[in-house]
Amino acid sequence: MPEYERIVSSGLIHPDHLGTPKIAAKPGLRFAEAGDWQPWVVKLKFVQGSESSGSGFFINIPGSSYDVILTAGHNLVDSNGKPSTDIRVLEVAGGSTEIRETPVNDSDVRVSKRYQKRPNDTNAANDYGAILLRRDGVGGSPPHPGFGFSLLLGIDYPDLLNTRNGKDPKDEYLTSCGVSVTGYKEVTDPGKPDVSTGRCTILPNQLEYGARTQIGLSGSPVWTSYGGLETVVAVHNHGDKGSDESSGTRLTLRVMQEVFSWAEIDPHTNKRLRIKQPGAHQDGLYLAFIAEGVDDEFVGRVHVGKPPDEVDTLSIFDVFLAEAPPTTRLAERQQRYALKAKDYWLLWDVRSQRVTLSSQFHPWCFVRLENADTRGGTFHLVIHREEENVLVRLKVDILGLTELHMMMGKRDVNGISFPRAIKGKTYKFDQFCLE
Repeated sequence: MPEYERIVSSGLIHPDHLGTPKIAAKPGLRFAEAGDWQPWVVKLKFVQGSESSGSGFFINIPGSSYDVILTAGHNLVDSNGKPSTDIRVLEVAGGSTEIRETPVNDSDVRVSKRYQKRPNDTNAANDYGAILLRRDGVGGSPPHPGFGFSLLLGIDYPDLLNTRNGKDPKDEYLTSCGVSVTGYKEVTDPGKPDVSTGRCTILPNQLEYGARTQIGLSGSPVWTSYGGLETVVAVHNHGDKGSDESSGTRLTLRVMQEVFSWAEIDPHTNKRLRIKQPGAHQDGLYLAFIAEGVDDEFVGRVHVGKPPDEVDTLSIFDVFLAEAPPTTRLAERQQRYALKAKDYWLLWDVRSQRVTLSSQFHPWCFVRLENADTRGGTFHLVIHREEENVLVRLKVDILGLTELHMMMGKRDVNGISFPRAIKGKTYKFDQFCLE
């Protein structure tokens, strides 16, 4: 931290000089029970001319009516693109020694569209697929436990030279903390997965890691400890015989979008954020981004009525499920989202009481969407500021905007603030909907 930030209130420092701080990684698991993740990894058997085996793993996709197993694409189709037959999932239920074998219907198999065009080793970056297991019973059975994920570990900084911190935040987790590959060799019985660990190198669409792998491990999760929890970062699909060099497909935004479509997660695209609360202006209150200052930095403001065309292009958002924990053992780790306007991520800058647009995906881009009423019609935008261990909520107002201003054509105001998120307390205005 620069010396002037230690002695001068942040409110007196121009926001451009504050930047976004580097959020230190906190590697290691917290309060994990031995073998927590073992039931999340499964053995696969299938026929491609003769019977073969592979691995797969459950991943937590909140909101899906399926239990989703990710695996290597070459477990599901052969090098000619012919689908595997007689696919079975072998697993051992928690607290049991009995092997459960689940046959997979052809209609429940998904393979990356890019891999289907060229299903061989030259297309390893797209060598992934999924098995969908629909939950039984009225309303569906409880979700099968699975690994968590985070887009923070899958999105690259587009231009590291222009970042204020000079380092992609995921690097500290992946290159410093290393990864584990957990799956089943051909001779390994279900319920007792093998584990290899090693350091990794990050490539645009793949991870390379120094973890010894063997036949049967294709489709295994490549995971690390992130936020105290077991978080998957890649699908293992390639290993060099006789060496410790292996690689897998990273769970990038593009990959996860395809997985979400398989899991039938409704995409929220081309949406506006609007206040939906009694007392709001009849024309509607919207979050809009308007250029400010000599550098044309786009800053979130409260706009009365739908923003005009020249503003609206950066005030229409895609909403992504960006992070989900594997378990509920850490109450502060909940599913979080990220909003994107064209090529920019919304960044919730609580320190400067602003919402800005960023070309880089930073931990401050995460936000929770928490129901504001029992019907689920509105939600609060809640930000967990991890470095301070505090929850805040986005609140807007138009106190600085009079009817006279609006008659003269001014329709926006800097009405952004982040009060503490106190359970049961409602502010005016802090309830949003997607429109």
